[in-house]
Amino acid sequence: MSLIPEKDVTLRGEPFWFSHPAKLLLKGDIKSGLLSSMKPSELRQTRDEYKAFSPQKFCKEVHHEKQRQRAKPFWVWNRNKDAREIHEKEVELLRKEWMCSNDQEVNELSDKLGEMYRNGRFKSQTPSPKSNS
Repeated sequence: MSLIPEKDVTLRGEPFWFSHPAKLLLKGDIKSGLLSSMKPSELRQTRDEYKAFSPQKFCKEVHHEKQRQRAKPFWVWNRNKDAREIHEKEVELLRKEWMCSNDQEVNELSDKLGEMYRNGRFKSQTPSPKSNS
C-alpha cells in the first residue's frame, strides 16, 4: 500500500493518460489505419473515452502514438543488430577458447603416443619391406 494515494485526475482536471483506457483504444485505432481517413480532432469525437481529454492533449497523444508505431520497426532492427554483434563476438571467443583447449589436448595425446612408441609399447603398423633374395 502506498503512503500517497494515486489521484484520478491531473492538476488540470483531466484523467491521467498512462492509466486511461483511451490509451489502448488509440493504439488499436491507429494500428487499424482509422486515423489515415480523418484528423485527430475528428477521431476524438468517435469515442467517449477520447472526449475525456482536451483537444490539445488528445492531438498530442495521437501524434506521439503515430511516431511510436512508425519508429518501432527501426528500434526492433537496431536491437536485433546489436544482439547479433554481441552473439558473433561471443561465438568467436568460444571458438578461440575451444581451439586453444583442443590444441592442448591434441598436443598432450601426441606426446603420450610418442612416449609409448619410444618405449616400445606401441608397434608400428607399417609393413616391413620384403627382400627379393
